[in-house]
Amino acid sequence: MSIEDTRKNLISFFLIFAETLIMKKLLFLSVIFFAHLCSCQLTRDSIIVLRSNSSLIYPSFSPSCYRTGDYNKKYQPQDMLFVTDITECKGYSSTKDIIGFYFDGKKYYMEDNSNENEIYVKGKQKQLADIKTKFNNLTPVEKDSLDSWSKRFSEVYMRKLKNEVYDKIFSREKNGIAIISAFPTEDYSFTGAEFKILNFSKKTIKYITFNFYGKNAVKDRVGVNISRKGIGPVESLASGTWSFDNVWLTDIVQTLKLVSVNIIYMDGSKRLVTITDKHRIDQEDLDRLNNLMD
Repeated sequence: MSIEDTRKNLISFFLIFAETLIMKKLLFLSVIFFAHLCSCQLTRDSIIVLRSNSSLIYPSFSPSCYRTGDYNKKYQPQDMLFVTDITECKGYSSTKDIIGFYFDGKKYYMEDNSNENEIYVKGKQKQLADIKTKFNNLTPVEKDSLDSWSKRFSEVYMRKLKNEVYDKIFSREKNGIAIISAFPTEDYSFTGAEFKILNFSKKTIKYITFNFYGKNAVKDRVGVNISRKGIGPVESLASGTWSFDNVWLTDIVQTLKLVSVNIIYMDGSKRLVTITDKHRIDQEDLDRLNNLMD
């Protein structure tokens, strides 16, 4: 999915979401607020939050513990997953607990891994065995109520995540360009340079010249300013990457300082941009936005 498609989807999504005042307020609810919603007791409407660092999640599972579906992670470690049940299944060698939860209004499952998973009720960490016992004591009506609340708040929380990462990325839009990465590359006794940018301009970039210098391990400058020209096109809201070999005829360059870029657009107009920290965005944020949209 391109940044443009992501942006259009988010704009449409937020317009729909902002139709009611209540839902607009929910966009700004904090993680702590979610954990304190509803009752103090698990036997009533309450939210159980799961955080996991690396466990894989699945869209379904079988009672014999054979996982089915996508084996890829569908969330980041800081995301919250709203637990609704803990199911026991028997494999060939052992019995495993399967945690069921909602994320973005969809139900997923995860094998319990006590080293990776943390469960919270009202902001306090709880043991999986205790939560499992309380789940077993819920009535069908209470289970349905918990399921409904978890589904709802998982949708709201997803919207909050999308809103945060969208604002973080597009706060750079007014700069016309964002620098995703700029670093030296090793090649035996020589050193090259690689650059990746995101074009926030409404115009297509034809050429872009990077003006920079290198630094050694103790942050001393290596040589004079260097320029390298990259060839487009890079359309609006698209990214471009360029790699240049043998920029420095030495292997002591550890980092580089990107001073400015000269841009020539397809319509012939030009722009000189002095690069500061305000022009930088992280590839992780871009990946996160695309993952959340997917």
